[in-house]
Amino acid sequence: MPRSTRERALSRLTERGWRRKPRCIVPRLPRIPRMLPRLFLRLLVLLGAGVFVTVCTVVAIALSVNVFGAPPVFARSTVDEVEWSVSRHDGFGAARIISSRRVLEERAVATSAGPPEAIVPAWLDLDAPFLAGETLSRTDAVDLRGWPWPAAWCRVVHMQFTSSGPPVRLGMAGGIKVTNAQWADPWTSTPLMYRERIVPLRPIWSGLALNSIVFSIAFAITAALFFELRRRCRLRSGRCVACGYRVRDQPRCPECGRPAAVRQSQSEHFGIIA
Repeated sequence: MPRSTRERALSRLTERGWRRKPRCIVPRLPRIPRMLPRLFLRLLVLLGAGVFVTVCTVVAIALSVNVFGAPPVFARSTVDEVEWSVSRHDGFGAARIISSRRVLEERAVATSAGPPEAIVPAWLDLDAPFLAGETLSRTDAVDLRGWPWPAAWCRVVHMQFTSSGPPVRLGMAGGIKVTNAQWADPWTSTPLMYRERIVPLRPIWSGLALNSIVFSIAFAITAALFFELRRRCRLRSGRCVACGYRVRDQPRCPECGRPAAVRQSQSEHFGIIA
C-alpha cells in the first residue's frame, strides 16, 4: 500500500531523531554549588553534636563537682551606706556565687577588700540598687555550670528583708534539685540552703555558643582523623576506599564501581602511601 507524502515525511523525521527524547536545556551546576547543601547538613550535624555534648557536660559537672572543695574567694566593698560582700566557690567547670548586700546602720567610709565586680559576671545584676527607705538587706546565691565556659545557671536562693513588710524568701529557680543531700563544705560554715545539689537549666547564650563551637571543631577533627586512618588502612590492604571491598589488581571496584587506579594515584600524590 503506497504511503502518503505526510507519512513519508514523518518517517524521515523519525529516522533523523525527531522523536528522540529532548535534551535538558537547564545548564548543569558547577561542583561547588552542588556541594553546598551537603556541607550545610554536615555543619548542622556538627553543631547539634556540639550542643548535645555541652548539655551533657553541664549535667555531669552539676552531679559530680563539689564547688565547696576548695577555699572560696571573698570580695567586699562599702559605698555610702550599702555594704556588698561576695564569696565565690569555684570547681572544675562550676562556680557558686553568694552575694549579700545590706544597709549599714551608720554611714561608713568607702572601703574595699577587692572589688566584687571582679568575681561576679556583669549579666547577673547582683548589684541592683535598693528601694529607697524599704530594703534593708538582700542575699542571692547563684550556680554556674559548664566547661570551658559557663553555659547554664540557676538561682539557688533569694532572700530580701524590708522595713515595711515580712521577709521575702524565694527558693530554687531555673534548675532541678537532684537530691536532698548537700555538698560538704570543710572551709567555711556556709548554711545548708546554699549547698544544695542543683542541675541548672537557664542557658548562658555566649557560653553555650562558644562551648558548642569548641566541641563541634573537636568532633570534626576526630572524624577527619578517623576517616583518613581508615582510608590508609584500606589502601594498604588492597581494599576499596568507599565500601571496603577487596579490589586487588582490578581497575574498578566490583562492588561499588569506583575506579581503583585513580584512587591509588591520588593517594600517592598526597603522600598517603610511601
